Amino acid sequence: MSGMSHFDNDWLLSFRVMWTPRLVQLVYILGIIVSTIICYSTVKNSSIADRLIGLFLLVVANIFWRITCEGVVVIFSIHRELTVVSDELRQIRREAAATEEREHE
Repeated sequence: MSGMSHFDNDWLLSFRVMWTPRLVQLVYILGIIVSTIICYSTVKNSSIADRLIGLFLLVVANIFWRITCEGVVVIFSIHRELTVVSDELRQIRREAAATEEREHE
């Protein structure tokens, strides 16, 4: 973001700096830990067949959780890119307006 400082006066309220992509990594790791603990605790005293089902569910749950977290990151990546494009278009418009003013003088 051209010339955008993270410490602008309205950085907290303007939502120009997104915190969610950074938090997604932490939430992802916590989700994996929680799902592993839950799956383990539900199958630890089970039969072999139930343990295999639990292992399968653990893998599926972790894949689903990964896809969900990646989806959130993609949404915020799109936001970041659109913000960059918007800033660049705003700059181009300013330069075009300044050029037009100079031509009319």
